[in-house]
Amino acid sequence: MKVFYSGGLNEELDKAIVDCLKEFGYKRWASGMEIESQVRDLVFDKGKTGG
Repeated sequence: MKVFYSGGLNEELDKAIVDCLKEFGYKRWASGMEIESQVRDLVFDKGKTGG
């Protein structure tokens, strides 16, 4: 997921996204941010499902 910030990193928005996707079984796997463009990358993984 790419999030375009204006004004720097928004930790509250990050937490809200993580909490929302947790409801659907996703966990944050990795994250990063390009400082110049202020593009935030959030990577989520649902893991294995079924048997």
